Amino acid sequence: MPKYISFLLLIAFIVELVFLTSLMYNLEDLGVVFQGMSSISARISILFFAAAFYLFKRDREKEEHALLSCFAILHFIHLGFLLAHFYIKQLHFDFLTIGGFIAYLMLLSFPFAVRQKKSIKPWMKSTFYYYIWIVITQAYFFRIYGSMPNAYASKVSQWSYFVFFIGLVVWHLVYLKRNKVQCA
Repeated sequence: MPKYISFLLLIAFIVELVFLTSLMYNLEDLGVVFQGMSSISARISILFFAAAFYLFKRDREKEEHALLSCFAILHFIHLGFLLAHFYIKQLHFDFLTIGGFIAYLMLLSFPFAVRQKKSIKPWMKSTFYYYIWIVITQAYFFRIYGSMPNAYASKVSQWSYFVFFIGLVVWHLVYLKRNKVQCA
């Protein structure tokens, strides 16, 4: 794994730990803490997925696969927070979660398929990327329109959107520096 990707993964862990500590200190309801951490961890992991998607079909497979591995690690952390939230709040999974379940199965199997380059076809990789984007987009639309359980504009949600935006800016700056792109 390239050093800068390892460094970014470490920063992602630290950011999640800082938010978890802050939320646990400031909130009494663990269900709200885990709901907030679920949102934050999802947004952080999506940054890695977006970067891997950007490298898709750009002949930078080593970096792409490293970013996908980071995305998988961070997104399974997201799953842990999500399951904890559902357990504590005694929520039930509905029909819409089937798409997310399929995405997690794909995410779990994809790194193994990538290691055996003969078994993965270009259409499979495209399907993987676009299906994950569809699931991510669907989740955001349901949250924005308030059709998800407990979808509301809380301080936790607002801060997680802020962190997501800052993450995009930092990622872009790292990319520009790494590729020595000059802004006019």
